[in-house]
Amino acid sequence: GEATGGATGHLVGEPNQGLHCMFIMMNELRFQVGLGGVGPALAGYLYSLQYARQRTQGRSPLCRDPSTPMVPIIEHSDVKRMLLLQKAYVEGALGLCMYTAGVIDALATTADAAARSDKLLLLELLTPVVKAWPSEWCLEANKWAMQVLGGYGYTQDFPLEQLYRDARPNMIYEGTSGVQALD
Repeated sequence: GEATGGATGHLVGEPNQGLHCMFIMMNELRFQVGLGGVGPALAGYLYSLQYARQRTQGRSPLCRDPSTPMVPIIEHSDVKRMLLLQKAYVEGALGLCMYTAGVIDALATTADAAARSDKLLLLELLTPVVKAWPSEWCLEANKWAMQVLGGYGYTQDFPLEQLYRDARPNMIYEGTSGVQALD
């Protein structure tokens, strides 16, 4: 650096503590990646729910009379299944993120050393889970959102295909899920 006029490095934190400082930053980012997976999945769920309530197709299995009006697809059991899967994945991921945020807050505000140690151990356990589970299963929720819309789900008339593409890299941000759990 100095001999060539290039970049200059600066010590961040105490000597020999760089790896520790780096993991503080990385673990915060891992939490953010997990939480970042929830938003697109929730949006996808809400779009597919709205579509399922409005789109009519077929008739009730209890009424095959062709003169009866078609029913919204939300009344079909397979569409209900896909919507419930999305809702379960989104709400589960959000609950996990909120619980972890509560642990982070408690860790920052707890004065008792033993309680802080317990919270830190819990946070070390939750961090890889909160990164991996939402980033993987919220993407799965977006897959089901597109499926509810059928071929229409992969058009630009609805943002579902964009939400899916935007959420896909979450699984590899801040380390692949299985490898980063080794940290």
